Amino acid sequence: MTTFLLPSEIWDAGRGANVLTNALADTQPTDLIFVPGYVLDTGGVPQSARIIRVDVGEGFVSQDVVEARLRKIAEDPNAVVISPRLTKNDTKGGSGHNHRVHHVGKLKVVTVDADAGSYRAQWLRGSCQGKWIDYGAGQPIFTYNTNNFDEASPSKCDTYVVVASGLLGLKMIIESSPDPDARIVIFDINQHQLDWSHFVIEHAGEERDFTALNAAFQAERPELSLRAVLPHERANAKMQNDWFANHHRSVAALRDNPITWIRANLLHDPNPVLSQLPPEGQTFFMYLDIFLPWLHGEATPTVLDLRQLAAEFRAEVIDRTNSETQFLPREIAHEIQLPEHSPW
Repeated sequence: MTTFLLPSEIWDAGRGANVLTNALADTQPTDLIFVPGYVLDTGGVPQSARIIRVDVGEGFVSQDVVEARLRKIAEDPNAVVISPRLTKNDTKGGSGHNHRVHHVGKLKVVTVDADAGSYRAQWLRGSCQGKWIDYGAGQPIFTYNTNNFDEASPSKCDTYVVVASGLLGLKMIIESSPDPDARIVIFDINQHQLDWSHFVIEHAGEERDFTALNAAFQAERPELSLRAVLPHERANAKMQNDWFANHHRSVAALRDNPITWIRANLLHDPNPVLSQLPPEGQTFFMYLDIFLPWLHGEATPTVLDLRQLAAEFRAEVIDRTNSETQFLPREIAHEIQLPEHSPW
């Protein structure tokens, strides 16, 4: 009997399932194969008494750590490691494994070069969903943007696609001086965030104090929670209060433009938003830091840097519109940038 270890990382779980299936065919009936549980959870592996499931953790655990945990459970110093990676010439799983883990301040940043068809992307769009912080129903509503509010506005466009969180999307639209028939698409993963944005546009003409407007929304929807402004965000929040006081009537005037409200998750299924893109005219698309999701439940606060998915997404938007499409963020971020006074 030979003991084998399959130290697949969690973002390569699908690829690991492929390798495990091949290993079952190539090993002897008496051999044992120790495998991380998430590989088996892909559903792509036939049942076998030779497979020993091991809980190696659900977070971002590197291959060497996974291997060490498998080896400890196997209690066999001579255990043979099965490579969890397919070769460059194996067309089933793509070419190689690309990720790196580094730290920016107190944050652990995991860069995952996953294209939309890769096993890593499939995992990110599946089992990882419940681990994102500040996304989705049940999370506090972002009435203030944590992104830099002092962004330069785009040129005038025919279609504006913006996230419902905070005032930044509305600011970008208004300051570009849109025509009365300019089309607006407002999307978010959280229906309550959409409800708040709709409330702001409907009632902005009645109230120039942004904090008072938020209080009115809270009184109408007491079951919802609004995210508090953190100490290091106060200067940015003040800019938003000041801007709203000077532009609240312009925000209210957006009611006269055709607006489409869409609940959508760009990481899991971007089609509800992409289907709204016109093939002609000028388009502005604001997706902020959706491709930098923060994770909770980790010992160290963790950020996923999904730049390959972001690049694919931008290319898809441009393909459906034209090369002059304007974006916010304007360029794909290559590193996490922390403000000087960030608690992270």
